[in-house]
Amino acid sequence: MTSAEILQTLARVPFFATLDAEELESLVRAAGIQKKPAGTLLIREGKPAGGVLVILEGETEVFKSYGQEGERRLGTRGPGTVLGEMSFFSPHQTHTATIQAVTPVLLFCLERDTFETLLIRYPKVTAELLRTVSRRLEDSETMTVIDLTEKNRLLEKALDDLQAAQEQLIEKEKLEHELELASQIQQSLLPRELPSLPGAGLAALTIPARAVGGDFYGFLAHSDGRTGMFAGDVSDKGMPAALGMALVLSLLHAEGSRKHHTPAQILTNVNQHLLEIGAANTFVTLLFGFYDPPTGRFSYARAGHPLPVLLSGQGELIPVQQGLGQALGIFEPVVLDVQEVQLPPGGMMLMYSDGVSEAANPQGDQFGVERLQLELQALEEDDPHEVCQRVLQAVRKYTQGQPGQDDLTLVCLRRGAD
Repeated sequence: MTSAEILQTLARVPFFATLDAEELESLVRAAGIQKKPAGTLLIREGKPAGGVLVILEGETEVFKSYGQEGERRLGTRGPGTVLGEMSFFSPHQTHTATIQAVTPVLLFCLERDTFETLLIRYPKVTAELLRTVSRRLEDSETMTVIDLTEKNRLLEKALDDLQAAQEQLIEKEKLEHELELASQIQQSLLPRELPSLPGAGLAALTIPARAVGGDFYGFLAHSDGRTGMFAGDVSDKGMPAALGMALVLSLLHAEGSRKHHTPAQILTNVNQHLLEIGAANTFVTLLFGFYDPPTGRFSYARAGHPLPVLLSGQGELIPVQQGLGQALGIFEPVVLDVQEVQLPPGGMMLMYSDGVSEAANPQGDQFGVERLQLELQALEEDDPHEVCQRVLQAVRKYTQGQPGQDDLTLVCLRRGAD
């Protein structure tokens, strides 16, 4: 296969369709081409992932539990198919299925680092990846239902009395599978370690209302020494929220890494991407800002998210101005609340989601912003981790064990005393 034929094949792959000819040529130069004979196991379930493969020529088959008692064939994959992308959502970065060459195959091979750089640089490629993952999940679930339906048909005469229970079991397994995968996606995208800020302490936590949720937080190191901090809440729950969260995080990292962009410019660009991509029913509230450690200034833009709470070193509330801020992914142009606050020496700032303020007790009364402010003023702890835990305990005590109706997220910043 010539270079021109390789480029033509890649141009038909949805992942790479948004790239221009020059970008595709650069991608081809960074990749390798491999030939494998029929019968070769190209990818093994549970094994560490090294990157992604694109089938240029030949056919493959996809299996779950390959070579084991519960082996299942999930389908065939031909030219233009990307293989190995599901490993990017595995917490252990391992493959989720086994893929075997049915015929001799010609493969386009991208290293993991190269593919991750591609996802960060081109948000639309990330969006297409999420759509592909969603389609793969739907295909897998369809194959599972077909397989189980056939087994039920064969057992129908002898097991009529168990039919209802069997159907319930199928639905339960499907739901558990969806929640498990969504949880893996969400955990893999949240920061594994918090940044170390000069002269300040930092802590964060998020508690989903279900197995997964739409709340998220993150940090971005800036070349001028400032640190980007954000907390957000994607609409919906479960798998749709987890996929929407992955998309928004990708956009934030792509836009937040651009030099000289203000928080308002970053959120405006993210909003434009969401509208262009057409992420159905995905809108997000966000608070994004840059913290400057030497001065204690926090410059931020707010898109429909709750205001941060600021306290002085003596535990006094610091007033925060409030303007109109609209959620992202709905309006064009979007109106943002742009502010700058000063965190004094020894002061504290808490960013939170509405899962805190709107947490309700058995009588239906909400925890509220005022109660949150009073709880923070009453705290004697200086350590941000302890602050987050005490706020979480206060919310749980107030709700008296009532299950949360929304996700809960806290990000606490404590500036050291000069």
